[in-house]
Parts: sequence; C-alpha cells; structure tokens
Amino acid sequence: MGNRCRCKSNAAGVSLERPSVRSIRLRTDRIDLYQVHWPDPLVGIDDTAEALLKLQRAGKILALGVSKFSPEQMEAWRRIAPLHGTQPPYNIFEREIECEVLPYALQHKLLVLSYGAICRGLLSGSMKLNRRFDGDDLRRSDPKFQPPRFTQYLRAADRLGEHAGKSHGKSLLAFAIRWILDRGEMMTALLGRTKCRST
Repeated sequence: MGNRCRCKSNAAGVSLERPSVRSIRLRTDRIDLYQVHWPDPLVGIDDTAEALLKLQRAGKILALGVSKFSPEQMEAWRRIAPLHGTQPPYNIFEREIECEVLPYALQHKLLVLSYGAICRGLLSGSMKLNRRFDGDDLRRSDPKFQPPRFTQYLRAADRLGEHAGKSHGKSLLAFAIRWILDRGEMMTALLGRTKCRST
C-alpha cells in the first residue's frame, strides 16, 4: 500500500523488454495477466497491442487485458492482438457497463474483472453516516459520499442488506459479490481495503 507507481502520461518510449520489478519480486519470468490500465491518448491502441503481443509471443506474458476501454477500443485492440480480459467498474449501484461494455465482454468471452465491487465500501455492510474520509481518500470528492447522496446510498444499502439477509441468508457484502458473479461465467469481483487489521 505504501508503494505508489509513478506513471508517465506517455507510454511511448517505455521499455517493455526489461523484466518487470514486480515479476522479479514474485520470482517469476512470466506475467500471467498484463492489464493496460487506461487507453493512452498519446500512443495508439494498435502500437500498445503490438508491443504486448511481441512479449506474449516471447513467453513473457500469458494473457492480455485492458481497463476502462470502450467496446470500440477493445475491437481495435483485437484486430492486432488477442484480448483475454477487461477491467471495468461494476457493482449494484454503478451499472453503466451493462449498456455496452458488459454485453461486448460476454459476447467475446472476455474475463470481466469488476473493480469497485462494493462501491468504495457502500456495499460492505459496515459504512456509517458519521464516517469521515481523510487525506487522499478518493471518497472525499466522490459525489456518492457527499450530502444528500451519501444518506440516500446508505439507506439503499440498508434495504439491500435486509433483503440479502431475509431472502438469501447472506450479508450485504456476500450478496454484493454474489450479484456480480451471477452476471456470467466470466465474471470476477475485485475488492480492496483501505485499512489492514491484524487478527
């Protein structure tokens, strides 16, 4: 959590040939899934796809994925290189991908790595109205966590939690994750934590 990647806005000129620091730390010579985090406006999708395809053919990468790409951008990628996964934001409250991205991904049998599965904690079952967000916490500027929306989201989460318990015998957290997984066989739910507790 303490190490933050400082990325250049222009991916051109960044050497993909040298081994990744993380792959060395993990004691592996291959990256199982290489995700392009965001389309780079300064480097063409075809250039990025071609560079990663070379690494895949060399055995350095097993599978290729993208994050925050539109169906048109994924289609452009697939004209150059195989695409195995996409990583969009997706949860019970944030469902924009159901219009285009999710149908495209399911049609092409892409692994869908749904990030924000519990909507920055709103679907955790433990978020309270008196919760304060400090420092560089993104929720400080997220409209969902500002009045009056924060109260509205918490009420909706409470109702969902009641439904999950009464109808399914599950916690809100378990229900929110299961809801994503039930969208299709290629679905996964990614979770994150802001605090680590020792047990």
